[in-house]
Amino acid sequence: MRVFDRVMALFPPGRLIDLGAGHGSFSLRAAKLGWRVAAVDARAERFPVTDAVSFVQTDIRTVDLQPFDLVLCLGLWYTSPWTISAICCAARRASRW
Repeated sequence: MRVFDRVMALFPPGRLIDLGAGHGSFSLRAAKLGWRVAAVDARAERFPVTDAVSFVQTDIRTVDLQPFDLVLCLGLWYTSPWTISAICCAARRASRW
């Protein structure tokens, strides 16, 4: 997590979305660093019970990224064959592509 902390220190805390959050370890860490975090995953049974992070069960391809300052998708890169197309789809929806 030291590398994660160093990278996160490059950005001023704001609104962060973690796509494919899984168990939420990166989401929880970002919240501890002062970020307001929304964590998105297709499976809700993995979400920890906490008020520090807003957990949302949904398909990441339907998420509007517009309200967020930073997008994490660390867990998706190695678990999903359609990750890049899903991120591109979400980015187009946010009109930032």
